[in-house]
Amino acid sequence: MKVAFPADIIDADNINGQRRYAYSLITGLADRGVDVTLLYSDLPESSIYKNIKKKAYRVGRLPFINKYIRDRLINYRSGDFDVFHDVTNYGMAPGRSKAKKIITLHDIGTFRLPQFYRDYTIKRMSGIQKILKNTDAIITVSRFQKKEISEWFGFPDNRIFVVYHGVDTERFGKTEDERMINCEYIMYLGNLVPRKGVHYLLRAFALVKDKIPHDLLLAGVRGYSSDSIFAMINELGLKTRVIVRESPDDSEVINYLSYASVFVFPSLYEGFGMPPLEAMACGCPVIASDNTSLKELYTGSAILIDPEDADEFGNSILTLVNDEGLKKELVSKGNEKVREFPWDNTIKHTLKVYEKAMEN
Repeated sequence: MKVAFPADIIDADNINGQRRYAYSLITGLADRGVDVTLLYSDLPESSIYKNIKKKAYRVGRLPFINKYIRDRLINYRSGDFDVFHDVTNYGMAPGRSKAKKIITLHDIGTFRLPQFYRDYTIKRMSGIQKILKNTDAIITVSRFQKKEISEWFGFPDNRIFVVYHGVDTERFGKTEDERMINCEYIMYLGNLVPRKGVHYLLRAFALVKDKIPHDLLLAGVRGYSSDSIFAMINELGLKTRVIVRESPDDSEVINYLSYASVFVFPSLYEGFGMPPLEAMACGCPVIASDNTSLKELYTGSAILIDPEDADEFGNSILTLVNDEGLKKELVSKGNEKVREFPWDNTIKHTLKVYEKAMEN
């Protein structure tokens, strides 16, 4: 089986959730012997995909080429392959390739919560309806998200496949670092943007900060409306109690997760929600939002809260910080949850989607 992936967006050093998914999937397929090729408008000077075949059509050098035309050219030329899989959440402009076209839609938050996205992102996602008309199958990452896609776009249920993300337990696991032993902090990991509920976390923390010695660690990258979060830190008088680590690498993230007293993830909308699973893999108890895919995935293995209810959120933090028995129980349940999501399953189920698409 020959599988092609458009790679202009996913081949980048600043790894986010979707790029991590792409990297783990592509390298995992290659390790299984699948003939994988990355397609570029022009070959990059450097690549995180060291041992994967690359092919460029060099359309990016033509001054009249815009993204839509570039996508069509790359898509058209993907006819040398059995499967053309776009994992970027945006989809490629439709072309005339004979390859089976598969899109991974991680979430449709731009349609459900447009107020939290840049106009550019909304505009880019607005073309997905047309792209889906030329799509053979959609892979999405939770039952919740499958229902969302089916209802919003009217795409046939029998061509939407749920393939859960996996957690790389060879990378994510509890570490030992003597420097961290006496540190007491509550941790959030993710984009530092309002749609992730960081404002609600700050309000909840402000209510309980005088009752606990713990600081709040925010680890992630800035995005749309991040300035409002930093303004709120000052407004609530939290400047001396909130630590911000921007763009931490994997080793830093794993170390932070391994020694956090509590991990919090108050997101307003998720297609999957990887950070809680990564926290569980590092032995950290989790508080997460009782909504979207988070409710589907983490019921029974985390404390689920309404992020907009500051009292409930704050009390949950207090309870978990002070109850060692509850911590141990959640760490144990978290370990069980992690075992449900090996990356090998993600790769196997993705291959099954390819095979079903080719049968049709």
